[in-house]
Amino acid sequence: MGKNRNIRVRKMNLSDVDAVHEIELLSIAPPWTKQGFADALANENAVFHVAEVCTDGDEETVSQMEHSIKEPEIVGYCGLYFAADEGEITNIAVLPDWRGRGIADQILDVVFADARGKKLSQIFLEVRASNAPAQKLSEKHGFTSCGIRKNFYREPKEDAIVMVCSL
Repeated sequence: MGKNRNIRVRKMNLSDVDAVHEIELLSIAPPWTKQGFADALANENAVFHVAEVCTDGDEETVSQMEHSIKEPEIVGYCGLYFAADEGEITNIAVLPDWRGRGIADQILDVVFADARGKKLSQIFLEVRASNAPAQKLSEKHGFTSCGIRKNFYREPKEDAIVMVCSL
């Protein structure tokens, strides 16, 4: 899928926490708290990005997409922690109504560019064993399975597949 020109990916800031938390509540179990996001933004070894709908593209396409958007709406996000030359993606999520439009791909492209700029050599992530779409997305971006964390997830209890991507 090509780049969606009506989506802009940028670094997350504190004013985005409420919107990102709403995406989290609809996407991740158990969800991070708003304070968890605020703390992550204050961490010098973390960077979070958001994807937002912008109206500087084709107005007809934007009006079809935005259904009830009053101002730029955050529709996805991704977090990356890093230490030495390694990174770890915390979560990547897109609002349910916006999935399947290449937004997660756009976010990951920016996260990877940022990781390369920080001279990271590899990035890790965990994905639920049952989450085939997340596994497929990760594989599409060069991640491969490198292990299993038994009972890593709590709600519901489930194994995590550990994945790694060399940059």
